[in-house]
Amino acid sequence: LCLLFQAIGILGLLNKLLDIYTYSAPN
Repeated sequence: LCLLFQAIGILGLLNKLLDIYTYSAPN
């Protein structure tokens, strides 16, 4: 259960970084 929450946290962090990258990327 702890590993599940840890995996969700990592996915959330990657998703946030991806949003920041796509927002700052020149189109």
